[in-house]
Amino acid sequence: MKLHLAKGLDLPASAVTQTFAFMGKRGAGKTYAAGKLVEELVGAGAQVVVIDPVGNWYGLRISASGKGPGLSIPVLGGDHGDLPLVPQGGALVADLAVETNASLVLDVSPFSKGERQRFVTAFTEQLFRRKKQARTPIHVVLEEARLFVPQRVRPGEEPMLGAMEDLIRLGRNYGIGVSLLDQRPQSVNKEALNQTECLLAFQLIGSQERKAIAEWAEDKGIGKEGVKRLSELERGQAIVWSPTWLKVFDVYTIARKATFDASSTPEVGAAAAPARPLAKVDLERLRGAMEAVAVHAKADDPKALRKRIAELERQLAAATAAPPAAPPVDLSRVEAEFRSATAAAEDAVAALTAAGKALACAMIPRGPTNGSHKVPIPVAAPVPRVAARAPAGAGGERLGKGPATFLRALASLHPKPMSTVEASILAGYSPRSSTVRNILSALRTVGYVEGGGERIVITDAGRAAAGPVDQPRSTEDLLALWTPQLGKGPSEVLRLLVEAHPNELSRIEIEAATGYSATSSTMRNILSKLRSTGLLVGRGDAVRASDALFPGARP
Repeated sequence: MKLHLAKGLDLPASAVTQTFAFMGKRGAGKTYAAGKLVEELVGAGAQVVVIDPVGNWYGLRISASGKGPGLSIPVLGGDHGDLPLVPQGGALVADLAVETNASLVLDVSPFSKGERQRFVTAFTEQLFRRKKQARTPIHVVLEEARLFVPQRVRPGEEPMLGAMEDLIRLGRNYGIGVSLLDQRPQSVNKEALNQTECLLAFQLIGSQERKAIAEWAEDKGIGKEGVKRLSELERGQAIVWSPTWLKVFDVYTIARKATFDASSTPEVGAAAAPARPLAKVDLERLRGAMEAVAVHAKADDPKALRKRIAELERQLAAATAAPPAAPPVDLSRVEAEFRSATAAAEDAVAALTAAGKALACAMIPRGPTNGSHKVPIPVAAPVPRVAARAPAGAGGERLGKGPATFLRALASLHPKPMSTVEASILAGYSPRSSTVRNILSALRTVGYVEGGGERIVITDAGRAAAGPVDQPRSTEDLLALWTPQLGKGPSEVLRLLVEAHPNELSRIEIEAATGYSATSSTMRNILSKLRSTGLLVGRGDAVRASDALFPGARP
């Protein structure tokens, strides 16, 4: 199939993955010509995404006469958008483009400069990453290209330029073509401009503009003839250079578009344009994804967060002023928690007492004196054992509940070292809790364990103090241990992750299996709780169950 761009200029279908540059002064016809190329690409069944910082590309949805529909392309954002855009939604819109294969106009004209950079950077990075796996043809049009690939890079623009350079330079390997449109070629990044295979140069009057075109021709190893003719071109005429792909160098007049030219400059005295009908598009398949964008944006919005904090503070003040009736107290649970806290406190006090005694022994005055003052000489002193409650070790020492449970967990896999997370999960404690830190500190003080972090080793003395231990708990035993502590939602998700282990699951897959929305605060709270206990590994979209839940699988 041929794409008719001008009389005598028919492009092959492979144009979708080529890189074009449409350069010309305002009103010379560059946007019109790029719109003609988009019409031809969409008509051939290709996917096109237009990033529009001006707000004129909605004209693709209207016929050239302004009396009927044009192309069925959704417009996201701007005054004519079918659905809104938010600055935080760049990556999700890229996912939408890849997963639906729909052509889109992304109207970023209402965004501030910072918001535009944020959206476009995330969109470009995600599109490039996703297209490495989903290699279907797509053509990206950049109106006012200097805003996205500037020659003079200002602070904060580096990530956006880097993402765009990857898209332009490497995108064709993954089915991505790009068109750059601008009236000031000297302001477009030279590295990006020199990647273009086909240059359409419209009327250019300024010397700097023509110099930039001459430099492009020189980079391609072709003559500069024709540059002087740029100031003589009529509106709608372009010198087309394509030295290796089309092998053409000639002046062409762009063919008429089938859609409305919304970029044309309004004339003084002209009547206001009537409301124009937009083409109907299938928006239902897009609406759900865009609602997810809005949910994510709201979750990240500092203003919304501050508003929520203020609301919670008001609720707290009201609750303090008029406390509700207290619910029935589970005395057995309170007693168990009190005993556990008391044991941990006793262990910590015992450890401090032991350390104090050791220090006191080390400061006993010995040897010669200096005048009337005795010179303390440090001496070695045995470290006393922790005196506590609970089971007795081989040496007669008694351990508190927490240290005893930890020793048994470490001994269950002896002589294999364990990480803090592994030991905590086997013992039934959250690895981030202060209780775990206190327990390990006390056990190190009495010489029952060595190390910390990723490598904790139980000593021979600790092994003796632990007494007889069972074989490592099974995964089902650990689930039974943790389920009462987690609650319904986290327990359901944890069991799902255990069944999928060692594979990861995305939030969408978890939603499909449990019914908890992938974008809801409930899902975020569930994953956060599992992550804080060490039962879940991974951040972002892909997570899996911790290896510590599978003691039988470890050597």
